[in-house]
Amino acid sequence: MKEIKPSESSQYSLSEDEIRRIINATEELRDKLIIELLAFTGCRRGELVLLRVSDIDLERNRITIPTLKQEKGITKGQAENVARKNAKVIPIINEDLRNTLKIYLKEKKVILTPMSYLIQGRQGNGSRRPLSKQRINQIVAECANRAGVKSPNPKRKNVHPHLFRHTLVRYCQKREINPKLIQKLLRHSSIKTTLDMYGEPSFDDMKDGLEKMKGFASGGEI
Repeated sequence: MKEIKPSESSQYSLSEDEIRRIINATEELRDKLIIELLAFTGCRRGELVLLRVSDIDLERNRITIPTLKQEKGITKGQAENVARKNAKVIPIINEDLRNTLKIYLKEKKVILTPMSYLIQGRQGNGSRRPLSKQRINQIVAECANRAGVKSPNPKRKNVHPHLFRHTLVRYCQKREINPKLIQKLLRHSSIKTTLDMYGEPSFDDMKDGLEKMKGFASGGEI
């Protein structure tokens, strides 16, 4: 099995306050739903745009998320079929997300069918085209900028959708949630992938740990 090296970006995360500020900075219900889905399910932006109305089950409090796999030499349409084949069901554990979904589906019931994409672009009523991944990037960046939240990663100018996924993992780790459960939440095929990606201390962990060295060579106690 090929070793998966953790990316530097997986070390960075947002605070709970920053997430709330970004959500509160949304100006449209659709954009609020986008941020909450990213923040509270850990879905990737490419999975978010593939969500259909039929994937939402509010009666049983769960979402079926098409799970992306890296496949070479396949078309965009084939990629969605693969993602649906590998779809995983996760519980809706956040009440704010559940309420937003309920309101959103009620407001959009005239133009949405069970097979409609949940998050659609502005091609007109009844459009079956999903929002683009590039537009997801823009929405996240715009909301974060309005909220005054900067990317914790010095190599990124704006807050990126995947940062919410990293944040959810770090939140789980701080509360000592079983790594196997984190694997299920992220929909990794192997626990090794989860540990390889997030086994390294986060930037905040390093910062907190090094706080003990504040007095080093400055006349204080070490």
